Amino acid sequence: MEQQDLKKLDTLSSQETQYPELLTIKKTAEIIGIQYRPLLEAVNVGIVPHYQLGNSRRLVSPTEIITLMKSSQKNTQGKRYE
Repeated sequence: MEQQDLKKLDTLSSQETQYPELLTIKKTAEIIGIQYRPLLEAVNVGIVPHYQLGNSRRLVSPTEIITLMKSSQKNTQGKRYE
């Protein structure tokens, strides 16, 4: 992630309390400004926790996703990929 992306995450993080507790995966991707498919894949493999009652749609927390994205950025900062 670039510096601009980090600023966007900080802005989103400061707005966390404005989000409803749980949203659909698609709506969460739209609000946070990330692509739907990578978020769906992250939910499918268990990187992003989700909640589901019975056969209903899977719901995710925008706050949890932003926190995961921030912690992921901190873990990869300074590493070089070849």
